[in-house]
Formats: sequence, C-alpha cells, structure tokens
Amino acid sequence: MFRLIYNLIIWLITLTIFPVWLMQQKFKGKPVLPYLFGFSRKELNSISGRKVLWVQAASVGETMVAARLLQEIKKVFPDQAIVFTGNTMTGQATAERVIGATVDLIGYFPFDHPWIVKRFLTRLKPDYLLLIETEIWPNVLAYSKKRGVKIAIVNGRLNKTYHRLKKYGFYKSALKLIDYIGVQTEMDRERFIQLGAEPSKIEITGNVKFDFVAPAISETEISNFLESLLITKNTPILAAASTHRGEEEVIITAFEAIKKEFPDGFMVLAPRYPDQAEEIVKLLSGSNLKYVRRTEQVKGKKLSEKPDLLLLDTFGELGLAFSIATVAFIGGSLVPIGGHNLLEASIKEKIVLYGPYMHNFQESKELMEKAGTGFIVNNGSELVERFIYFQRNPEIRDSLGKKAKQVILANQGATEKTVGRLKLIFEL
Repeated sequence: MFRLIYNLIIWLITLTIFPVWLMQQKFKGKPVLPYLFGFSRKELNSISGRKVLWVQAASVGETMVAARLLQEIKKVFPDQAIVFTGNTMTGQATAERVIGATVDLIGYFPFDHPWIVKRFLTRLKPDYLLLIETEIWPNVLAYSKKRGVKIAIVNGRLNKTYHRLKKYGFYKSALKLIDYIGVQTEMDRERFIQLGAEPSKIEITGNVKFDFVAPAISETEISNFLESLLITKNTPILAAASTHRGEEEVIITAFEAIKKEFPDGFMVLAPRYPDQAEEIVKLLSGSNLKYVRRTEQVKGKKLSEKPDLLLLDTFGELGLAFSIATVAFIGGSLVPIGGHNLLEASIKEKIVLYGPYMHNFQESKELMEKAGTGFIVNNGSELVERFIYFQRNPEIRDSLGKKAKQVILANQGATEKTVGRLKLIFEL
C-alpha cells in the first residue's frame, strides 16, 4: 500500500512539479539528462563483466564520508567495479576531486520514478548497493532487492525529518528491504527502529567523519596562501565556512565590528554553495569592506593592496582556510538549516563557533562542547565577543585548539568497523 501511494505521488510530481524543475535546471545551466538516463553505453561497457558496487551519497558531506570508506573498501573490492552517484553538482565536483582515481564511474542518482529506476538498474546491473547516511529511496530499494542486490546503509543518521517520517508511518516497508544498517549513535539506532527497521540488522558503528584524513597542507602552501592575500600568520582571521542565505549578512556585519577592534583583521567567507557567490558580492558592495574572490586569484589576479575579505567561491579549499584561521565559524547554524560538519576545523586545531541550529550535527556539537572547544553564538554580537576574546587570549585559544584535535582522534575507528562488517554482509 505504501509504495502504491508513494508512486502516485511520484507520478503527480512528474506531471506538475517536474516540468518546472526541468525549466529551472535548463535556465541555470544545470544537468537534466543524467538524472533521467544514467550512464552512457560507452561508460557501462567499461565495467562490463565485473561485479558492481554502487555507492550513493547525496551531497558534499556524504561524499567525503564515501571517500574515506572507499579508501578501505577498495582493498576489500580489489576487482569489483565501483560506481558512485550523487544528487548535486557540488557533490559531483567533490567526487571528481576526492574519489575520481578510486572509482570507475561517477554520475547522478536517478529520480526515484519506477520507470527510470528500473531502466537504470537493468543497464547498470549492480551486485551491491551502499547508501551513505540517510538515502532511503523506496523504488530504488524495492527494485534493487527484486534483482537480488545486497543493500546496506552506512554512517546512518536520522535528523529532523525523522519526526515527519514517523508521524506518517513512511518508509517502514522500505527499511525492511535493507540487509544492514550501520548507524552513528544510539539515538540513530532507536530512530531507525521506530521507523520500522529490524533491530537485528542495526549496529552502532560510530561516525566515519571522525576518521576523515584531512589533505596534507604544507607550510609552503600556507605561506603562499597568506602571501597571496598580503596577510601574515599573525593576522586576526575569521574563517566563516558553509554559510547560507540569511546568515551571510549577519556575519559580514559582525566582521565589520571585529575590524573596529582589530583594523588588520581578515575574514575568509566560504558559502556552502559557491554558485551563490554573486549574491554575497551584492551584500559586500553595500559594506565598506574590500574583498577579492578566490576564483579571480586562481585566474591570476594579483593584489596591489590588502583586502579585508576573501570570498572563497571555489571547491576543496576549506582546509586551507581553516589552517590560517584564528577561529572558525560553521554556517547553516544561524538559520534553521541544521548546521554543518565541525570536524574539519577541529582537526586543524581550531575552536569552532556555531549558531543555535545544529540539530543535524548534534553528536559532534555535544562532544566539542563537553571538551570546551565548541561554542554557540546566537547572533552577530556574540560572534564578535567570542572572536575578540580568543584573539586576545592566544594561550587559551591554542590550548583548546589542540584539545579539539584530541577529541577527533579519540573518536576514530568507525571506518574500520564499517568496512569489516560490509565484508561479511556482502560475503566478500
């Protein structure tokens, strides 16, 4: 009954919302056909005759989890073809950068429409399906199971959508199709059970993001980065990462206040979606701040005077931004998005600040707060106060930064446990 209702909704979306989405994608220059038709015949021929592991990760964060897992999975799957799919352009760009050399194919996840899913599976012929975190798609699960595909969710978590899914009883039948669910916390385990997953199939494996191996950044790279911006390692620097609409204006205003205390202060502003940089440029045009876009620097622009702000409108350079920061602010948290990953900044020995909306990353938030290395700022004024305090107290700041890294290291091990379990579940 559930899938009948679900597919009726899918057909309604196909007839109403889908045409609008197509036009929006076309207008924005974003892909359409890959969501509908999957991989080309030439791509599929390149993996013909081999067993196929299909890995699905929604966006950037999940892609980074997949990257860490695939480093180890490749050792377990030395001969199998690994096919990666994602939902977003940013996720695709990240995948090309971090796992391009590890997997055989990278593409877009198909719409969960019966016809599209059946065609996708018939052509790809996967043997195993690995879903990262919360990728529960009823038609993909049903038709995969019908083909005898072994299915696992890893690094599983359920955030605020859990309450809505529980209320309407969605996904109970879909979850029963999954062979194994590895979750991050006891809370996630309980939530999956309440949604209908079989308790015997669920195991707490921890959070793979703690095992994230940050790309090595040399002192030379850091020095060159600072030099390109005409700043030094002693410059007071705020790195505001993964910011969203509605909070960038607050952060810019807060930074202007910081500049009054520290005239040589500098900010790296990294929006969650770099294609929204033009909107931030408009905000900056209404301020007194001098800025440079990273994309301009990549194209060879040289600075003649020190800017106040770097707009990091590129992919894959957050690690560099955190490396030079005095303090890091993690976005998606001053607005009700649910926050973003705190761990990349913490592993760089940085104190992390974030707003009150961190419900999607509750575990890591609580760990950092317990260690005294993570701090809520409810508004721009509190952000200013925290930055000023830590800038004026470098010994406390550096001590807490080292402690933040220790918290990460103490919670590692989920990758090894997860891959070990997959080897058994997938009977490798």
